Amino acid sequence: MRTLTLASTLAFGLAVALPAFADTPFTGKTGPLAFAIGDAPAKSQFIFNSSAPMEKIRGTAEQVTGTLTFADAANAESGTGRIQTPVASFKTGNPVRDGHLQSEEWLNAKANPHISLAIEKIEGVRVTGNKANATVIGKFSVNGVAKDLRIPAELTYNADKNAIKVSAKFQVTLKDYNIKGKAGIVGQKVGEVIDVEATIYGVAR
Repeated sequence: MRTLTLASTLAFGLAVALPAFADTPFTGKTGPLAFAIGDAPAKSQFIFNSSAPMEKIRGTAEQVTGTLTFADAANAESGTGRIQTPVASFKTGNPVRDGHLQSEEWLNAKANPHISLAIEKIEGVRVTGNKANATVIGKFSVNGVAKDLRIPAELTYNADKNAIKVSAKFQVTLKDYNIKGKAGIVGQKVGEVIDVEATIYGVAR
């Protein structure tokens, strides 16, 4: 009878003790899988938080649209897509401030009507059941400037509705996107770095 070595015994023990991770949360699906991003089965939105010495601002951006496509549903790392929201949808609870936000000094909605994320790659996928944690890699475009971002995200698949939910948190540094604002405002009333929370929903097409 072959005697188990210490190394093989430990390996067997770890295999039993650790949860199994699959390559995809889309259990049972193979081949291309595409989701239309919007307000089904729930509202998609971005929440942004600005913290500065003189003021704290919490706002939302809605009317989110786009697509999220997986070349092979059996491999969640095959995902690419594009998500965008109009600058005109930004609301902070103060209509005057919302108007300023769309001006040339800030997000310049006339020249750059949308903020967008082009998803180029998904990597580091770790799946448990119908949920996957991963890093979304792509270009985030604000005020006509596109910057590379790596965003930790969670994907949840609802098999009954054939729908997906993507949750993510990341930060945007205003100066990286040439957003200067009015003199003395950024750093005093508006934070230099904006915390963003994204909750995105899509239904398979």
